[in-house]
Amino acid sequence: MDEKMLKKLSNFTVLYAEDEVGIRINISEMLSLFFKRVYLAKNGIEAYELF
Repeated sequence: MDEKMLKKLSNFTVLYAEDEVGIRINISEMLSLFFKRVYLAKNGIEAYELF
């Protein structure tokens, strides 16, 4: 990814849903490197409520 794209992503918020705790934590750590804010949900219902 180029620097311009990374700068654009840093202004966005992302919602990530994953039922596996370990995967959810690992992915959220990676997403937090690129996005302003990362919201996590353990399932689709929780994601919908957060949205």
